[in-house]
Amino acid sequence: MDFVVNMILVAARERLNVEPRSLPVYHCCSSTSNVPYLITDWSTKYDKVLFDHPYRRVIGVPNTTLTKHAFLFQIGDFCFHYLPALAVDWTSTIFTGKPKKAVKSYQKMAKLQKVLLDFTQKHWFFETNEMKRLSKTVDGENFYLDLSLKNESEFYADCWLGIRKYLLNDDGSAEKEARQRLNLLIGVQYCLNSVLLMCTVALIWYFSF
Repeated sequence: MDFVVNMILVAARERLNVEPRSLPVYHCCSSTSNVPYLITDWSTKYDKVLFDHPYRRVIGVPNTTLTKHAFLFQIGDFCFHYLPALAVDWTSTIFTGKPKKAVKSYQKMAKLQKVLLDFTQKHWFFETNEMKRLSKTVDGENFYLDLSLKNESEFYADCWLGIRKYLLNDDGSAEKEARQRLNLLIGVQYCLNSVLLMCTVALIWYFSF
């Protein structure tokens, strides 16, 4: 469901029928409808959604690591997002001759991240009294305005499915293949982690004696 569209329609109806005494301001958000919601909570739930509904061109295992330092973030973004996408494009071009797509997908997600930057790095508080008042004047089934996140799993799943469909052009028809690809990547990651662990243990043992 699209809360913003519902809010626009309901606010427009009221504006058409009621002459306001002052300029009405409607905030469609959850600031006063929920307990303080941290970006760490958001990232944990979103990682789960990405596993449940994988992207068909996924090139890595979904995982969110948060840091307060912009420089560390840029290093991680370059090493774990851009370079893998570049490697996939090179490999695809050399062995299959298919056009490059992974870097374009990365760039789309990077643009989205920049758009959300102010909202993820700052604390915002909006009064939602008008939204709550309007929600009592309409049919809650057809014009749902309640942003209290009573069903968080459904809310975040809807957000990701919308991003996947309209921003990444993935309608979910190949979700079975996407899940197989994700499972393969998980297996590869476990193998690499195991090799790295064994190499670390071997180096420690070698230099200890």
